[in-house]
Amino acid sequence: AFGGRARILTVLICSTQFHLMFYGSRMLPNIFAMILVNAASGLLLKGNNERAFKLLTISSAIFRFELSLYLALLLLM
Repeated sequence: AFGGRARILTVLICSTQFHLMFYGSRMLPNIFAMILVNAASGLLLKGNNERAFKLLTISSAIFRFELSLYLALLLLM
């Protein structure tokens, strides 16, 4: 949507960020959510809003449900 130059600069900026590579190597729910959010952002930029909102809704429901399961287990303990 913004041209090849913006795409190259975005890839360079994202690939040089320490925290992205650091947290990407850990199995955290936020990293899994980030993959889906980035995919949804790409869909939004392409104008596929309905599919992007479906993806965001599904991903937020999955990752929030995981947190509620964790809290339920903590309460049982």
